[in-house]
Amino acid sequence: MRTLPFIFLSLLIALPAHAAEREWSFVQAVGGISIGMPKRELKGWILPIHADVSGLTQVTIKPTILNSGLACERVAVRIDHFSIYIAIVTGLVRQPYTSLCPAANLGAVNHGSYRVFYRGPHEPEVFLTEINIGP
Repeated sequence: MRTLPFIFLSLLIALPAHAAEREWSFVQAVGGISIGMPKRELKGWILPIHADVSGLTQVTIKPTILNSGLACERVAVRIDHFSIYIAIVTGLVRQPYTSLCPAANLGAVNHGSYRVFYRGPHEPEVFLTEINIGP
């Protein structure tokens, strides 16, 4: 019986290493997501993302859940021709992560007009906006 707390503590310590892409329903439940204008940096282009996985901020819709223990670790990006697919990746709160999502790293991409979609695991994409990347 004394090993049960030890097993629970071991599982708790292992959880921060596990990050997961989140579904569109999660994004809506924590207040939505908005996309900023792409910016050129030394290593390529970034796409500012406005999302807060804590559920304390209304970005595009009123939040319906609160998450005190989740952090937004990164925004996963997949680029296919002139379509950009993003997904929020969350894990447990720890340094240096916070509930605010960082910009999506697009890297070196061709100039042009791109359609941006949210695509969570095992679900169809949701159109978010159209952006222009250029000089």
